[in-house]
Amino acid sequence: MKVHIAAFWLAACAAATGMYSADAASLSWHPVEGNLMTRWAAQVDPAGPWPEYPRPQLVRPQWQSLNGLWEYAITDKDASAPGAYQGKILVPYPIESALSGVRKPLLPNQNLWYHRTFRRPAVKPGERVLLHFGAVDFEATVLVNDQEVGHHAGGYESFSFDITAALKHGNNDVEVKVWDPTQVGPNPHGKQALKPHGIMYTATSGIWQTVWLETVPANYVASLVLTPDVDHRALTVEVRSNAAEGFTVEVSTDHAKVTGKPNERLSLMVPHAHLWSPDDPYLSPLQVRLLKHGVPLDQVGSYFGMRKVEVRKDRNGHERIYLNDRYTYNLGVLDQGFWPDGLYTAPTDAALKSDIQTIKSMGFNTIRKHIKIEPARWYYYCDILGILVWQDMVPPGGDDVPDARARSQFEAEMEANIVQLHNHPSITTWVLFNEGWGAYDQERLESRVKQLDPSRLLNGESGGIMLENGNSVEVAGSAGPSSDLTDIHSYPDPAILHIEDSSKALVLGEYGGIGVFVKGHIWRNPDTPSWGYEQAGSESLAARYAAMFDSLRKLEAKGLTASIYTQPFDVEGEQNGLITYDREIMKIPLEEIRRIHATLLSAGHPPTNPATDPAAPATITHTAFGRTLEAEPVELYTLRNRRGMEARIATYGGIVTSLMAPDRQGHYSDVVLGYDTLEGYLKDGPYFGALIGRYGNRIAKGRFRLDGADYQLATNNGPNALHGGVIGFDKVVWTAVKAEVTPEGPQLTLTYLSRDGEEGYPGNLSVKAVYTLTEDDALRLEYTATSDKDTVVNLTQHSYFNLRGKGDVLGHRAQINADRFTPVDRMLIPTGEQRLVARTPFDFRQPHAIGERIGSEDEQLRNASGYDHNWVLTTPAGTLALDATVYEPESGRVLEVLSDQPGLQFYTGNFLDGSIAGKGGWRYTVHDGFCMEPQHFPDSPNHPDFPSTVLKPGETYHSTIMYRFTTR
Repeated sequence: MKVHIAAFWLAACAAATGMYSADAASLSWHPVEGNLMTRWAAQVDPAGPWPEYPRPQLVRPQWQSLNGLWEYAITDKDASAPGAYQGKILVPYPIESALSGVRKPLLPNQNLWYHRTFRRPAVKPGERVLLHFGAVDFEATVLVNDQEVGHHAGGYESFSFDITAALKHGNNDVEVKVWDPTQVGPNPHGKQALKPHGIMYTATSGIWQTVWLETVPANYVASLVLTPDVDHRALTVEVRSNAAEGFTVEVSTDHAKVTGKPNERLSLMVPHAHLWSPDDPYLSPLQVRLLKHGVPLDQVGSYFGMRKVEVRKDRNGHERIYLNDRYTYNLGVLDQGFWPDGLYTAPTDAALKSDIQTIKSMGFNTIRKHIKIEPARWYYYCDILGILVWQDMVPPGGDDVPDARARSQFEAEMEANIVQLHNHPSITTWVLFNEGWGAYDQERLESRVKQLDPSRLLNGESGGIMLENGNSVEVAGSAGPSSDLTDIHSYPDPAILHIEDSSKALVLGEYGGIGVFVKGHIWRNPDTPSWGYEQAGSESLAARYAAMFDSLRKLEAKGLTASIYTQPFDVEGEQNGLITYDREIMKIPLEEIRRIHATLLSAGHPPTNPATDPAAPATITHTAFGRTLEAEPVELYTLRNRRGMEARIATYGGIVTSLMAPDRQGHYSDVVLGYDTLEGYLKDGPYFGALIGRYGNRIAKGRFRLDGADYQLATNNGPNALHGGVIGFDKVVWTAVKAEVTPEGPQLTLTYLSRDGEEGYPGNLSVKAVYTLTEDDALRLEYTATSDKDTVVNLTQHSYFNLRGKGDVLGHRAQINADRFTPVDRMLIPTGEQRLVARTPFDFRQPHAIGERIGSEDEQLRNASGYDHNWVLTTPAGTLALDATVYEPESGRVLEVLSDQPGLQFYTGNFLDGSIAGKGGWRYTVHDGFCMEPQHFPDSPNHPDFPSTVLKPGETYHSTIMYRFTTR
């Protein structure tokens, strides 16, 4: 069983937070008018922002968030506590941010004061109350009921104080005094500046991560140190605790357990380790108990990923990065971690996750987190989504040559950050210095990092060699002997020097930086283009980017093993992102950038089918497939890409009759259910492979009201209309208007005119369906439609997939990017509710075997005899994004489902009963196939709160669905 953090623990913690009441102060809060805002800003709840459990690696249910509206004041640095506060500030947003509700600078000669009250938690005798801070920039002094409980210096580390002795019954006061000198003090501050310019951004001061209370026993688990040892199939575990003699710890996962003493290294055997990687981000739950004389006193939940990373020579003698004994090219972006409305703090948890999802959906497998440490939940999402992280240390404060105080602070924070982030399997590389910024004692500090964490790679100096247009412009420093990488920065085009002499793995730590100005999405003067290494128009960026990848492919063949593009998002004065700062405009279409990336990510891996000639041309052919009962001729088109993948599509119903995809050995099998001949499809079957319309899924009683008129549709599913009616788009012959090989791959265009009144729908609807079998093994379907009357439209695709080829699909592991689903009644009609998936069998936010919970005692599963529900996708409709991933362990096949639709219908073949003889005479029985149908919500015309499916004259309906195949 694969569980990220163990569902019980997260659910318990979510329930334990409670909700703030909407008092007058929270109702009056609003963000300060900002230069630019993201769409998530409107979702910020001042009564309880960031309510999610903040520490996924160490989970207890007894906690309370203190995020929300606090009082604040700014005073002179030497002044005492303020007599009165100046207003309200929304924690955890920096005071300089729009979302704080203040948006004022904090100067080096000032202090920022916070104040709020809270109720003393209910504690049993001997229990302790801890006050936790995710991060405060930079120096924090904390008082509870006027009693100082602790002091902390460091803007990126979490810290805690035991405040039990300072508490009183009833209401308690907490004050936090903050000093943050930004770049004029000894503190590491990253790219913050009091006067932002160029590549330096707005300062972020004060509390910028979650503040929370936690109740613990007198002796408790303080932290865990988890280190995978793949070669020995073991997890090294250290349970750190204040417990001493007479205590034991018990560490267990699904199939193993180890006991020992606190604060000692234990070895938990994982004999059949399922390894973590970007292609397969497999995590295992971990439960830890602290016991005294066999009686459990404390219990926490956690998780771990088994993976190893190293540098070693490939067969050509080049030093390469290997992940789990497999050469893995690190294709990444340089992510600054800034937001226009929250600065250092993402507006919401969903926004934080979306950044990582977006980067991965573009085809990157690596993020270099640039001189910033993120909240724990950012790394948690990298763990569960599968992203390799290069984590920068934040450079020393002060001048280029840091003084003794700045060095001391830097080293303390460096060590604290390495310890704090140690357990995240996504982090594979520590970056010590960047371009010589504040660099000193290179060899000593490299040795110290390796001593602290020998399990990861070390990049001692990113940009130790700097190139501009291929010429050396500066030598910032050189990596020492403990560094695993030689890192070159080359702007704008990728280039390297002396590659044949490199004794370390050679990487491009930065390149690119092409600026594209998108009017209306600019941080500063909206009419003035801002900074970039080179300016380009939006229409030319894709070609410029593709040319860079041509260079990267050549460099990779000579030994380059990683490249980091500057950068994923615009930031303040920089317009060199692939996406605008407000995360609204993608400057290169998603499909195009994925196609460009696929050509490089295949480097170092065997071709999908070794027997296939990579130079073989893509083809599209057609043949007769028979005639309908009305004697209409039907054709069958075969699309084959250069890699050997093949799709067959019939003009009858636009049906995908066959889809040949490779397994991990390069052997091809048909992965969709169906029939060998047209006769099978002409029977009244379960929509195998069909194009579905006018309206995918169900409409209750076949009725809806539009523009004051009532429409009665043909019913074909009891009293309801299903998939377009008795004769939907799946049962008509489409016209093949174009069949050609395009640069993307072979492409077939089908059209159909659905007449006014057909199956009861209003309007003449002209539909076009374009099928493309891309060169990166994706079948893309693009639907467009226009109507001469107001009507409703919801087109989808209904292939039944089986990635093994035969047998049931219960062992397939599915992941769906959705937080909610739409429950149904016994007739499978939505109730109108959008229910959270948390703590239900419908939670596929992390991968689960399809059969793992399908037999659970759940009303919704009983209503549908399994899964046959619509999931509400987290990505906004209209944006092509990854909806779901399905992995089949036996064959190694992976199906990625992408779309721009708001919903995904997941169906598990519940009504296949053995009566259908399919391909090769195989009788399809229950759960022999699954469907992933991106679409609008079922019965939307009768639910005004659901996204609208109305199409008006003059408008064009458009949807895109992609089924992309890879292997693990």
